[in-house]
Amino acid sequence: MAKIFTVVLSWNNFQDTQKCLRSLLQESNSQVVLVDNASTEGSALKLQKQFSQNNNFHFLQNKSNLGFAAGNNVGIKYALAKGADYIFVLNNDTQVAKSTIGILKETLEKNLSAGIAVPKIFFPDGKNLWYAGGKISFILGGSIHNVKSDDSQSSREVNFATGAAMMLKADCLKKVGLFDEKFFAYNEDTDLSWRFLKYGFKILYVPKAIVFHKAGGSFGVRTFRHLYFDSRNKILFMKKHGRWWQWLIFLPNLIGKNFFHNLFGAILKPRKDKWPRVAGAYLGIRDGLLGRFGKRI
Repeated sequence: MAKIFTVVLSWNNFQDTQKCLRSLLQESNSQVVLVDNASTEGSALKLQKQFSQNNNFHFLQNKSNLGFAAGNNVGIKYALAKGADYIFVLNNDTQVAKSTIGILKETLEKNLSAGIAVPKIFFPDGKNLWYAGGKISFILGGSIHNVKSDDSQSSREVNFATGAAMMLKADCLKKVGLFDEKFFAYNEDTDLSWRFLKYGFKILYVPKAIVFHKAGGSFGVRTFRHLYFDSRNKILFMKKHGRWWQWLIFLPNLIGKNFFHNLFGAILKPRKDKWPRVAGAYLGIRDGLLGRFGKRI
């Protein structure tokens, strides 16, 4: 019988992580690995105590916040060492609908050339789509989510798998490699998707598999840290995979969208939270061009 391991990375956010684990452990077809990324509010101990009696629950604790890429890699390496055939990487602010894990696993089993399967992802209201497939854009240096459903229940090929919820074939992952830890946070899923595709493995979007995602991220939206990592890591992705002529469009677009857009916004409509965005974008672009990656801030 195929071994499935679900890796959930958490940093604080006790309530969302608790709901996520409950939705996973109601089914017995997956081992659940919770990797705590050095939480500071006591959530790690509370979660460990609450779920430790479940034989399918595994708890790992990092000594420091390693970020999304390295933090998830800790759980992935653990799952591989335990003989996992499939690894489901899942954000801690999600809840998984019944049978989703089984549907993703069966899809990968039936499609020998596929390396990743991704579910349809809704916002918590169950109406608005967060992800219904996606694609990689070398103009943006990142990914674009499709948020329009065609109501099709058939799996189809896409070229971007979101790290919020992706099931990976272990055999393929061993060949392609894990998340690139230079990203720390943001865009590492775009990089991994592209590496799978370059290796010849397909990415399948599976609309029958459903996940609900609160979204927002550990750093929030349009904050200093968000703008920093978003700007820097798009440059890292392009340094790894972009062609010279794509840079002619990509870099002016990034500087205009992330830096000048926020700069003009801060000047024309001053507000306390706007100048940190400008600083984040500037420092991210600077560090990206200078090759300064990893945690940094």
